[in-house]
Amino acid sequence: MVRRINSHPAGDAIEVDVQGPLYGERTGRQLEETVEVLIRAGHRRVLLNLGGASVLDAAAIGRLTGLVHAMRDVGGEVKLVHVPRRARQMLKALGLSDHLGLQESDGESSAGAGPRSSAGCLVA
Repeated sequence: MVRRINSHPAGDAIEVDVQGPLYGERTGRQLEETVEVLIRAGHRRVLLNLGGASVLDAAAIGRLTGLVHAMRDVGGEVKLVHVPRRARQMLKALGLSDHLGLQESDGESSAGAGPRSSAGCLVA
């Protein structure tokens, strides 16, 4: 289960920092609820900072895809930032990097981004 999900303003967006493993139904629900609250509050640009996500599994990828669609349905966008190298490689191999708004490098996030993971991300 994710240890912590925090959100904070980042320019014209809201950045959501994920700390801990991102896997399974319960964890995905936590992230989904966070983004749904932001949508209801009128936010239309969200940066998901996955730099602190130590694990990313298939269920998490499915939830991320759902979040992107939910935001697009209301005219907004979700971008994935600080995605650990192994997870980024897996998303590219699956052909999802463009669809999920994956930022090409770790340095392309907003100022003041949260901590990054120094370890690779396990992708199941």
